[in-house]
Amino acid sequence: MRLKISHVLLASAVLLGGLAGVGVSAADAAYGDCPSGFNCFFSGPSGTGSRWQFGGSNPNISGYGISSQSGYNRGYSGMRACGYRNTGYDSLNYSRPHLDAETYSARPIKSNQWVWGSCPA
Repeated sequence: MRLKISHVLLASAVLLGGLAGVGVSAADAAYGDCPSGFNCFFSGPSGTGSRWQFGGSNPNISGYGISSQSGYNRGYSGMRACGYRNTGYDSLNYSRPHLDAETYSARPIKSNQWVWGSCPA
């Protein structure tokens, strides 16, 4: 059985506690490919282009160089996915309820978190 490197990286990241800033090639990216329990950011509109997926809250994901044009929250019921322009959960620029997708103008994502209720600004 052949496994794609992205699947091996995803499994490794989940085992390490959810940081899971896994980049996936453009050919693999689509809203429907975003794994359950993750929030996915895409480089193109409508779930196209490269995909970054995060299964936990991360105060600094700036090393991934994310410039997102769409996102999909496939996390857990009732939890909102929040993305921030700066590290340390500063300057909110993405907020999606569970199982919701959105296309928007390109924006950087340098930290992300999961919350109940509204994302802190």
